[in-house]
Amino acid sequence: MRRWRIGIVVAVAIVVAAFVWLRSEPGITPQQQDNETPPVASSESVPRSRPTERPAPAVESERAAAEDAPREDWNQRYLVTDDFFAFVQAAAPAAIAGDGRAQYLISRALLWCRVELIAEQQPRLPYASPNPRRLCTRFHEGHPLDAFGLAEEAKSFVYWRETALAHGDALAVVADAITTFGKYGVERDPAAKEQLRQKVLAGIRVVVESRDPEAVMDLATFAQFDSSAPTAREPWRFASWLVAACELGLDCSKPPPTLIRECATSQRCEATTTVADMIQMVGYPNDVYVAGQDIAYKIKTGDWEGLQPHLPLRD
Repeated sequence: MRRWRIGIVVAVAIVVAAFVWLRSEPGITPQQQDNETPPVASSESVPRSRPTERPAPAVESERAAAEDAPREDWNQRYLVTDDFFAFVQAAAPAAIAGDGRAQYLISRALLWCRVELIAEQQPRLPYASPNPRRLCTRFHEGHPLDAFGLAEEAKSFVYWRETALAHGDALAVVADAITTFGKYGVERDPAAKEQLRQKVLAGIRVVVESRDPEAVMDLATFAQFDSSAPTAREPWRFASWLVAACELGLDCSKPPPTLIRECATSQRCEATTTVADMIQMVGYPNDVYVAGQDIAYKIKTGDWEGLQPHLPLRD
């Protein structure tokens, strides 16, 4: 149990803390995706604009053509790469063409290497890994997007994060919702707090309508850490979202994807506990599985109202 708790907290803390620390633009309300499919690439091009500008919506015919086209599994390539420079170069054409997942994972790679390059300028901590990290080594030679003729602002992690949000990529949306959720927890002004609550709920809705199993799994964060919600008195509820993700297609015989990548990147942990292990460790198996199957069913059928009892910050 202790190893699982340490592992999942490390994964969440690394991702959320990094985005909060370096976040320089206010969040946006993402565009909703079609209820029947997860976010997919569109054929629109990424404009050379400031990060706060959003790409124009694609026409329906362009979107339909993009949905029919084969899509690279950027999730898997991101998990296994040992060279973020090469990954960004490989994903760039798809990102420029409008693939929201490629855009989001480029933002993650660029963010990590920015943090890493800053850290290299600081004194090395006694517990830091002695192993050389190849992930960002080539960033010393230049920028992976130099060859694509992009405006300078289009080479930042902020630009690609915001562009992925504009395209409604589910992983980008859930990461943004988690950041907003952190602000909600400390906000004291009632009007501002309500605005943050509505924004979190809007993000959650985009994620559940995407039916993206990895993003749905990340929604467990809300059930686990929302101490103000009635669900907090039932701590097993976060595991029900893991069950739902499994029902939606996540390979739960493996560790959570976020934990796999963060442990491989930081070299400070080892991802060995599978999602299925995590579910079993929680206890309350009947409650967990019944609720998880109900969540998955509500997501598959598009029953947002029926999903409300499982949500934090609900109306």
